[in-house]
Amino acid sequence: MFFWICTSFTYMLLINLCIVANTVCLALDYYPTNNELQAVLDIFNIVFFAIFFIELVIKIIGLGPVVFIRDFYNIFDSLIGTY
Repeated sequence: MFFWICTSFTYMLLINLCIVANTVCLALDYYPTNNELQAVLDIFNIVFFAIFFIELVIKIIGLGPVVFIRDFYNIFDSLIGTY
């Protein structure tokens, strides 16, 4: 079941939309900051981190650890997504 999820087109589209939305949220940060906006952006940051962490877990379970590690993109995505 996890293999089907992590290889489905809909799942990849959803993750890519989350990446775009996260990029927009990161671009909204400015100095000096508005406290209300900063609080909302902090919440969005936590939500996106959780989404990307769950994506990582689904891929590791679905593909298996060995296949997951063999693909350089997965390693890169893991380092960037959880950093």
